[in-house]
Amino acid sequence: VQAYDFAAGELTSRFRYAAAGVVAEVEVVTFASRSAPSVVLQEITVRVDQPCELALRAVVETAGVRGRAARRRTDTPGEPQPACDGSLLWEAEGGLSTCGFALATEIIGGEAERSLQTWDASGPLRTEYRLPARSDRPVRLRQTVAILPSVLHDRPDEEAVRRVARAQATGFETLRRRNREAWSEIWRGRIVVHGAQREHQAMIDAAVFYLNCSTHKASPSATSIFGLATWHDYNYYFGHVMWDVDAFCVPPLLFFQPDAARAILDFRTRGLGAARSIARLSGRDGVQFPWEAAPLSGQEASPGGGDGAAHEDHGSLHTARAFGLYADVTGDEAFLKEDAWPVLSGVANWIVSRTTRTGRGLEILRATGPAEVPDPPDNDAFTVMAAIQVLRRAIRAAEQTGKTAPPEWATAAEDLYLPLRSDGVIAAHDGFRVSEPKGATPSPLAGLFPYNHPASERERRNTLDFYLKHWREYVGAPMFPALYTTWAAMAGDRDLSLKLFEEGYAAYDQGRFHQCLEYRPDHPDSQVKAGPFFANLGGMLMGL
Repeated sequence: VQAYDFAAGELTSRFRYAAAGVVAEVEVVTFASRSAPSVVLQEITVRVDQPCELALRAVVETAGVRGRAARRRTDTPGEPQPACDGSLLWEAEGGLSTCGFALATEIIGGEAERSLQTWDASGPLRTEYRLPARSDRPVRLRQTVAILPSVLHDRPDEEAVRRVARAQATGFETLRRRNREAWSEIWRGRIVVHGAQREHQAMIDAAVFYLNCSTHKASPSATSIFGLATWHDYNYYFGHVMWDVDAFCVPPLLFFQPDAARAILDFRTRGLGAARSIARLSGRDGVQFPWEAAPLSGQEASPGGGDGAAHEDHGSLHTARAFGLYADVTGDEAFLKEDAWPVLSGVANWIVSRTTRTGRGLEILRATGPAEVPDPPDNDAFTVMAAIQVLRRAIRAAEQTGKTAPPEWATAAEDLYLPLRSDGVIAAHDGFRVSEPKGATPSPLAGLFPYNHPASERERRNTLDFYLKHWREYVGAPMFPALYTTWAAMAGDRDLSLKLFEEGYAAYDQGRFHQCLEYRPDHPDSQVKAGPFFANLGGMLMGL
């Protein structure tokens, strides 16, 4: 049996083990420390029904993990006594990076014989305890592991030793209390929907938890589109940092963990050089952020031919918007000048260089929107609407920081061509037909929210009505369905808003602990039930 305490960030597992006529009740509590973010802690409590010899083993396992043990120690150089049970330097397959581990253990509830596996130079870290157990006294094994990536330290196994020693000095109970306090602070921002069904509120709470447990101000490489989740049966986008994180995760994080949102943006700031190189390689000005960024370098990492990187040009717009939002919400003038301005101005320059002047104005030719189709259309509405808002935010940033905005920015914001049908509906792109492949994709609605494109009342109303009518043809896909409930509310249809929360979000809820899947299980592209998917849960939270 397992219980996940979202309020405290603790996973508790309970099971019964019987052998040689003895029954043991076992409880395992695991949590990742928010106050010591490199540290994971676990307490195993064993209660036996009669006296017996008990053996407990703590392991940092390496079996099944791709890569190799580059260094393993159970001593501490220069010290008469080891600082911990052992350390391990693990090199990832391909040698792109390393990760350091350090293990420390303690036993409570009896005098135990302790042994370390010292002889295995490339194997796991392993500590074993043997002791006489009694039925009237539980035995507790506490294990603390520090984990450090090489992006944070050149010799991460040695720094892991220092971190685990610090955690041991602080103490398990203190770290547990501090972790609970940190989660209590996050839950002060809990979103409570008055009148919501209990199950719906539970899904909202789960989304808040998953978003926050996979983000932290100490993270050097933002987070992946599945947060910290991964499993053997899916690629999980290889852990790459997707544009979706900037678009759907940063906005709600600004109100839960602004420092964590800042850490995501800091990753983009460190990648500005890579973004400039991408723009140059494409013959454009300014900065163009990767479609799928490598967590180590911030460079483009899209697999294969990289069709998304080549044609889905809206990615950089979400990054720029995220910087602008952080500056607006926090009022941090230093951030605006030193961090947001290089991104906003760089992306604004890129937008101008990406356009082509025609008789209709400035057009963005051959740009794929969220509907990923083989042949990129002209003037994708979502890209155009987002570009206009980013240009205007860049102009405002210039005014706020005492800089002079190039006149081309205002010209582009006025002259960008947005496809509009005769009935006032914003068309998804030039030559749009709702019967085309992925034609029901409601990307123009995302231009209305969250991008707040200033459409006329007629355009806004007709565009909402048109795409909302086609929700059945799109729901089940990732990302935008989570926003259907907000768009229906914008149209003033409360009954449809509730129905679309159920169809566009609740129907993705699966398995234990309310995981929001990438695809709805009944969607034809749903091959693996993978979650929690942050574009969906972040979009839902943003809409609330």
